[in-house]
Amino acid sequence: MIKLYKILTFLLQPVAYMLLMMSVSSLVMSGLNPQFLLFGAVGVCIFIYAFLCFRFTAKGIIGNQPLKAKLKDWIKVNSYVTLLQAVFMLFAVVMALYVIPKNTFDTTFKTMYEMVQQQGQQDVGSYEAFTKYMRTMFGVVGIIELVLLVHIFLTWRVLKAYREYFSE
Repeated sequence: MIKLYKILTFLLQPVAYMLLMMSVSSLVMSGLNPQFLLFGAVGVCIFIYAFLCFRFTAKGIIGNQPLKAKLKDWIKVNSYVTLLQAVFMLFAVVMALYVIPKNTFDTTFKTMYEMVQQQGQQDVGSYEAFTKYMRTMFGVVGIIELVLLVHIFLTWRVLKAYREYFSE
């Protein structure tokens, strides 16, 4: 369990940093549209969760150093936000790929494809290539969310197992 936790913690780091960059740009745009503010705040929480889990892994599990109780509290609080986001995103991916009727899905992708083509900033190729790309992206997001969910539940177990490392 600890080995899997360490591996997943290290794998989440690049994803967390990419999410942080998207969240910062989202927070900058939130002045124009307040809906981006929520996305940015949740993204920052996920980054904090991943970063603090890395710190816990590096200093507590690998380094056998005592840690402050605040670290455990911060990890738990941010894990709840991350859990909600992962569940919602996984639900959206499952809905998009398996539940929504194919003709509705195709209509939405056709509209997106036409919007990208009208902007003319990049060559998106054929419609079939575009839909394949979008479905692949949904699959990648689904896998990332599953990894996040597994990591969260492992984090809760590992925090309980290593509770003696946390001091007031």
